[in-house]
Amino acid sequence: MGKTKPTTGGSAEVPRWSGEGGFTIVESIVGLVIFVLLFVTAATTMQLSIRNQRDVRARQQAVAIATQALEDARGLMWTEVELTTAPAPDGVRTDGSLVYASAFNLPNGDEQLVVDPGTYTAEDPDPGQIDPFVAGAEVVDAQSFDVRQFVTDAGTDLRRVIVVIEWTTYRTAHSYVASTQVAEVAQ
Repeated sequence: MGKTKPTTGGSAEVPRWSGEGGFTIVESIVGLVIFVLLFVTAATTMQLSIRNQRDVRARQQAVAIATQALEDARGLMWTEVELTTAPAPDGVRTDGSLVYASAFNLPNGDEQLVVDPGTYTAEDPDPGQIDPFVAGAEVVDAQSFDVRQFVTDAGTDLRRVIVVIEWTTYRTAHSYVASTQVAEVAQ
């Protein structure tokens, strides 16, 4: 590639070389569009990653809350492993009728709830100690968790404690269900 004669374009001469390519306006726009698409893709991926990380962290917190609630229930005396009040789902009578776990879409739906509203009798000196529903009971890292607890009769001298943790992240409802069985120990 050789030199060409400089062109004149006004009062000063600007040398132009024939081997100089440069980018055209179309090439520049195409390059810019590709860059913007890559940037938007990367930003979207990062946003989804952050959202996923928050969801996983919230689930870990829910598991920790449920585990603590179950450990608290295991630490109670047998006569205290009862609900303090009967939860009232829609359409279920709370006038002393039997209420079953199926009314709450819980596992083991054929088991009857165990409720002791705090009456002290010679046969049952300890009232129930498990609250059935505590809205916003736990707040961890600005995330609010609703805690629902149920106690069902799982058989002779056996009760099942079910903990349901519910929370919302990014307008999506989540829940975690855990349960344990508590047996009456002969003294």
